[in-house]
Amino acid sequence: MMVGFSFRKHFLCMSALVVMALGAFDARAERTVVSGVAKSYAGKELALKCFSDQIVYTERLLANSVVDESGNFTFVVDVDSPVQAFVPMDVCRGFIYLEPGETYKISLPEYEERTLPQKLDPYFQPKDFLLSIEGLKKGDFNFQMMEFDDAFDYFSMKHLVYGAKKDSVLASIENMQNIFPDLTKPYQREFMDYRFLLLENLSDMSKDSVLLHFNKIGTNVYNSAFWDAFNNILNEFIAQTGGSEEFYIFKKIVEEENAKILFAMLQNRYGVTDVNLMELMAIKIIADLANNPIFNKENVFNLLHNMYGLLSSEENRKLLIAVETLVSSNFIGTYASDFEAFDHEGKARKLSDLKGKYVYINVCNSKVDKTLKDLNVLMRFHDAYKDNLVIVNLFLYDEVEDLAHYPAHFKAKMKFWQMPNPDAFRKIYGAVNVPSYFLIDPEGKFLMNGAEPNDELRILLQRILLKQ
Repeated sequence: MMVGFSFRKHFLCMSALVVMALGAFDARAERTVVSGVAKSYAGKELALKCFSDQIVYTERLLANSVVDESGNFTFVVDVDSPVQAFVPMDVCRGFIYLEPGETYKISLPEYEERTLPQKLDPYFQPKDFLLSIEGLKKGDFNFQMMEFDDAFDYFSMKHLVYGAKKDSVLASIENMQNIFPDLTKPYQREFMDYRFLLLENLSDMSKDSVLLHFNKIGTNVYNSAFWDAFNNILNEFIAQTGGSEEFYIFKKIVEEENAKILFAMLQNRYGVTDVNLMELMAIKIIADLANNPIFNKENVFNLLHNMYGLLSSEENRKLLIAVETLVSSNFIGTYASDFEAFDHEGKARKLSDLKGKYVYINVCNSKVDKTLKDLNVLMRFHDAYKDNLVIVNLFLYDEVEDLAHYPAHFKAKMKFWQMPNPDAFRKIYGAVNVPSYFLIDPEGKFLMNGAEPNDELRILLQRILLKQ
């Protein structure tokens, strides 16, 4: 039974990213085992994951394990090169580097579930930490990576506090190279190079110089440090050129939705000749404009769409689809993703079952004070427009039994549904806050988002529905 989404427009992108991630693991893969004892997780299912990318941060499942009654769990995964993996928990994520053919025994913190305020907090992020590995010793891969990142953090803080002149930063990089001569594996050497780019970007070196160095190092999307450097160097890249000639060129490119000129500018103006880096850069810097009020969101979406035929690899085309999906999550005029929820009696209901009528979705929670106020207003809207409007009160982080009293209280005039996968719903619908509100037209397209139940919405509904 489906308990989340029938990903109508998201299915392709998620399938694509899984295929993209599989490219990292070939026939030379070796069996790697991660195990441990965590009694507080008994009966629960744990997952071992990695990121397929770190633009939309799609998670790829490597293995899962049901914790037995004694707390034992085991992950078995085949890898052909080092990979940074993590075990997601409700309030934290534990990271570990996996090498082909190795065996690790780890420990987990006591089980802890997010509180309701944490679940509702749009800015809540799980705390990241390094998993404790039994018998870890100096010279082990994970120990080496931990030592290097500790040193990197020290030098980064030093330059943040005392300044980051170019000569001083380059001296720090040379110092770190001398401290860690034993990091000789290809993954580690690349990791160090990408970390050093972060220091260069912190310095007074020009962005052009840093990009040229990035271009020279090249692209390895399977190295976690690549994404750290990539996201840091290119964060709000176009916005940071504000007021310059480059900014107005970028603005013209977006307005004309001209992907060819964008690629030409990255290559000729910024010297980005590494094709993979150039394509990933184009995707990111344009996607970053989606919520920038200076740029028209439709232009941004169309420009992303126009890149598709210019991309050189299937992996980047699949990533672009995922980015387009994220950017257009609740974009006016795009189809709202179908989802399945449960009514107050526990029966499965789908959004697509309501096609043909206007649907107002009130994303809410029974413990939020505003919910009752909104429900009282929406009941009046239902009475006025019931022939053409269906009101769905979609409860997040509530149980089905929490909804039981609502139909009787409101005389069954509206629908009361419980969303079983609230985090996924919020991501796909861009429902940052609870409450959130969406108006969907009879074709299943977004007509409005953020339409709070008030006089403005009443006037809008009059204009739309009384014409029917």
